[in-house]
Amino acid sequence: MKLKDKVAVVTGAGTGIGREIALAYAKEGANLVVADISYKDATAVVLEIESLGRKGLATHTDVAREKDVNDMAERALAEFGRIDILVNNAGGTFDSYLVPVKNLSLKSWQNVIDVNLTGTFLCARAVFPTMEGQKSGVIINVSSGKGKRGSAGYGVYSAAKAAVNNLTETLAEEGAPFNIRVNTMGPGGPVATRLGLEHDLIDSKEMLTVDVVVPLAVYLACDDSSGITGKNFNALLWNEEKGLGSPGRYIYRGTTDKK
Repeated sequence: MKLKDKVAVVTGAGTGIGREIALAYAKEGANLVVADISYKDATAVVLEIESLGRKGLATHTDVAREKDVNDMAERALAEFGRIDILVNNAGGTFDSYLVPVKNLSLKSWQNVIDVNLTGTFLCARAVFPTMEGQKSGVIINVSSGKGKRGSAGYGVYSAAKAAVNNLTETLAEEGAPFNIRVNTMGPGGPVATRLGLEHDLIDSKEMLTVDVVVPLAVYLACDDSSGITGKNFNALLWNEEKGLGSPGRYIYRGTTDKK
């Protein structure tokens, strides 16, 4: 097991990519803090984790709220005594999806910034002191190709993810003296999660299955990636490079995990 007895905090872990990562970590021996804005969803994932023989803690966490994030970190420490891994997965386009910048309301803009960027900042800040004290830690920020190149209809989301990419590089430099590794990963395209499929303007033939992120998420969290920090990875391409399947292996073909 690559993550035996490690403690991982995964945000947005009640569904989709976050759930997939949390379960993958449990299978590799980690104990999990399942943080999600839906406590019901988080609790369901904890039951799945426990069925794998690992411990799980569900927290109702809105990553855009400082108190929620601080409470999440405090509960993690109270339950497990340490935090080895943080996956900043919570995010989304929300009601800004395919809205041109000229038509975006300030409220929509701020909501996307609050969850995708401010949430990443708050969660990283909350765990950093613990990781510094441990002289070890891993932070994985989930980003998107939209953060590398903006496109019409994704103005605020692209801006938020571009900022996350740059924040990752800053955190990597600040964490290096304490053996804290910080990297960014994106799935490599839109993913066929429940929320992703709700955007019915997306051609489902071009979507990826949720498991596309798993091999890279495990690699970046474990000692196999020791010394790698401040990098931005594309999961789809990384899987191909490592012989874990061609891009076609991860194309959504009409069935998906609705959780």
